[in-house]
Amino acid sequence: MNDLFFSFTNVLRFLFGISSAALGLFFIASGTMVMLKEELSTGLLISLLFGVFPLSIGSWFLFWTFKEAQNNREKSLAKKVIGIAIAQGGKVTPVEVALLSDCAIDEAKKELDLLYGQGLFDLQLSQEGITVYHYKEMLSTESKNNAQDIITNV
Repeated sequence: MNDLFFSFTNVLRFLFGISSAALGLFFIASGTMVMLKEELSTGLLISLLFGVFPLSIGSWFLFWTFKEAQNNREKSLAKKVIGIAIAQGGKVTPVEVALLSDCAIDEAKKELDLLYGQGLFDLQLSQEGITVYHYKEMLSTESKNNAQDIITNV
């Protein structure tokens, strides 16, 4: 599992989700037992009122927790890719990103393609035929020092 999953709020959401879902399943099972042995209406009431609602809430919390963890992971990977590109002088390949981060080559390529689609990277082709991603925002120190003011005093 990703380290980003283990934030305090995600752990609380996960525990609440698991507890609610387990409680819901317990009451659904109890209601079913009551329906089979005693009274249909009482068992149905127990199952629906005390079982389905907690199960639904628990399932929703679990889904929300895992979805948020996935979103955090995607944001984190984009930051890692950009950081690696800057460290490599602005140009990287998917293999370099995969080696310098904790992701597979396919995942690195997918993230680079996504960032390319957002306009953050340009695509280049090496003489060997390897796709190179160039981070557009990478400027030399000289370029930064020679930057001009956007707004001039009137």
